[in-house]
Amino acid sequence: MQVAELGYQANRQSTTLSTTLFGRFANQAIQSLRTLDTLATRRSGQPDFITRTSYANFGRTASYGLELSLTQPLTTWWKLTANGSFYRNQVASYAGDGTRANFPGPAYLLNPFSPTKTLAVQLSGTYRAPLVVPQGRLLAVYGIDVALRQRLFHNRAALTLRVSDVLNTRRQHTQLAAEGLTANFQTKYETRVAYLGFTWFLGTNKPASTVEQQPKADTGVWEEGRAGPVVRRPRPSANPGATIAEASTRSVIRIS
Repeated sequence: MQVAELGYQANRQSTTLSTTLFGRFANQAIQSLRTLDTLATRRSGQPDFITRTSYANFGRTASYGLELSLTQPLTTWWKLTANGSFYRNQVASYAGDGTRANFPGPAYLLNPFSPTKTLAVQLSGTYRAPLVVPQGRLLAVYGIDVALRQRLFHNRAALTLRVSDVLNTRRQHTQLAAEGLTANFQTKYETRVAYLGFTWFLGTNKPASTVEQQPKADTGVWEEGRAGPVVRRPRPSANPGATIAEASTRSVIRIS
């Protein structure tokens, strides 16, 4: 894989603006491919189609474009962080008819503020535009997270509440057009989850001044589109020397 980046950062008082031009190119990138499993379909004895998802080193991928990141305090108790990128995403078509390309635009908005001296609130939103893949495209994914942290007992303790995907909108929707198969797949994981934590600080340790500075544990849930405080651009996975044999994932398409 070849990677090239050129970045510039401008600071004015408490405002920070970062711009980055980037390009990533890979040959024989690892791609997810879905095909009809005719043997499993016949053996099932049901009027359903069974598909198989496999992974293979296939084609050439390229992504190049511009990323912008802005940090702007609005008041002494309110700060805004925005990050987004606009780039050309190009992959080889599995049908062998050239390449597929589009211009996705992932974005992330972080909005932390402190209504009182002991209460910190954080609202964040993520968005990933539709993305082409060798056999079709992934539709847009978006969601909103919220977190509150209340300091207690003269800053000796903190109570934290986090709710991921408040509106329960994060889901993976794939439009597929493969040989002998045209289908729409929608996958919904458990993304709307609440976490409640209590922390007691020993010695000279004190609660962090903002929610995002609090220690975070692995949530264990699928968070499609989430990129943390910085939206990470797609990084094409490529390992020309690696061979990935068939996948073990099968799906049943029911006929009604």
